[in-house]
Amino acid sequence: MQLAQAITMAPEGSPLVTIHLGSNRVADWGASSLGEALGKAPNLKALSLGGNKIEEWGLEGISKGLTENASITLLDLNSNRINPSSMEKLAPAIEAHPMLQVLKLGGNRVGDKGMALLAPVLGGLSSFSTLSMQENRLEVGTARLLTEAFVSSKTLVELSIPSNYLEDQGASALAGLLESNRSITHCDLGRCGFTSAGVEILSRAVKGNHVLTNLCLQGNQAGDEGATAFAEHALAPGETSLVVLHLGDNKIGVKGGEALAAAFPGNNTVTSMDVDGNKISAASTESIFQAMATNKFGF
Repeated sequence: MQLAQAITMAPEGSPLVTIHLGSNRVADWGASSLGEALGKAPNLKALSLGGNKIEEWGLEGISKGLTENASITLLDLNSNRINPSSMEKLAPAIEAHPMLQVLKLGGNRVGDKGMALLAPVLGGLSSFSTLSMQENRLEVGTARLLTEAFVSSKTLVELSIPSNYLEDQGASALAGLLESNRSITHCDLGRCGFTSAGVEILSRAVKGNHVLTNLCLQGNQAGDEGATAFAEHALAPGETSLVVLHLGDNKIGVKGGEALAAAFPGNNTVTSMDVDGNKISAASTESIFQAMATNKFGF
């Protein structure tokens, strides 16, 4: 890779701060070559390699580079071909790289086995703020691992794990995280297979949490029962500080829509709530939108 060669040949103290090679057909050889050069880029802050064809060998090279570079704070490896065994190299490299703040691994195949290696390491980083792991074949084991790793975190701000197989058991595991953590402001749990029972568990978990402001539960199966529980526990006056809420495509019907509408105007924090793709009545939808406009604009 010519970029790797250029980095290696650059004068000491290169001002390079960002490498963005997303969707460039970078495969293992290119990733390995780039990894070897990372030690020569002492000011590099962001390394973005999403949408490529990096597999285990290439990730090994990147991992080695992390151990030789002390400046990278953002690592984007979204949509590559990373499997669980790859974490045997990446996790120790991250552990030796305490400056990392943002990790994006969405669209890979990390699974619970890989997260068993990665989650404890991320939880031990003193400045780690953002984890993106959508579409990674994650199951209930990962929900437990994340709760254990971040329940006491004071730095994690954004947790994004949509389109995984967490189901209601995963909701139960994550409830402990949402009940106790007071740093997470954005949490994406869309399309995770939650039924009305799982949504109720999560709605009870966020009750009393005044740090979480953005919650996505889109594409689950809340139904009328889940929506009613959410309205009762998470939208009750003074119970949360939610501002943005995604409940689209949740099989919510007329009764669930009426329950959500009834939570307003008592709720004065939510200014944006997505309910598209449900079967809520026009009257309830209008009532919800009018109440949110009042919360947002004061009239």
